[in-house]
Amino acid sequence: MKPKEKFTNPITYHYNDVSILYNWNTPHGQDLARAFMVASKKPDLMKIFLDDLLSKNELEQCDSRLNTAYLLCLGTPYDFIRELTGQSYTTIARISKKLCHKNGGYYSVLQEMYPTGIQYLDF
Repeated sequence: MKPKEKFTNPITYHYNDVSILYNWNTPHGQDLARAFMVASKKPDLMKIFLDDLLSKNELEQCDSRLNTAYLLCLGTPYDFIRELTGQSYTTIARISKKLCHKNGGYYSVLQEMYPTGIQYLDF
């Protein structure tokens, strides 16, 4: 009897020991990454690009997830984050797990946004 092969998610990729769900190495992935790079050079262009690309709900979810990552960096308890952002405990835990990877996106972006350290902001 042949042993069962271990199932691996065919859409999960790894970069610097961080799992990523989208294959950025396809022509479409490279075009999307390039579009973000072009838009990121002009804040007004980025705003209208994201407004065209994502629905209002998707933009609000992006905002809420980044805010959740920020609050986690402050050491904010999950219950307070859930109350403030409306994120589920599962989503909060997923964001927290991704923050643990120092090569990950949330951590890297927050480090760039707050190079002198994350400080409490009154929301």
